[in-house]
Amino acid sequence: MPNKPKKMPKFYIILIVCWILALSALAVLLINVRAYLENYESVQPKYLAQDVFDEYFREPDFKAMIEFSDLNKSKYETNEMLASYLTELTEGKKLSYHNVSSGLDLDVSKYTVK
Repeated sequence: MPNKPKKMPKFYIILIVCWILALSALAVLLINVRAYLENYESVQPKYLAQDVFDEYFREPDFKAMIEFSDLNKSKYETNEMLASYLTELTEGKKLSYHNVSSGLDLDVSKYTVK
């Protein structure tokens, strides 16, 4: 009488399938969370500071900055006068920026243009 191979019980088959499905779902979840965190991290100020500096301060348009910020509220000085003064201050000088701690928290930084 030949030995019949033992069949695996249905419980273990269902258990293995459930584990495979759970691990697959976990892998998909981790891939999505990782992609989300990479996108989140890429827009943090420490990564965007150079882009912002290059866009607005490499070749500064002080008049446009003043008009956008609504900085000048004086009746004795026009936006053009303030823009020409800022241009004179920075003419021939290389602008740069550096990271300074805000002092409140070690993780919070502010960027100063000099």
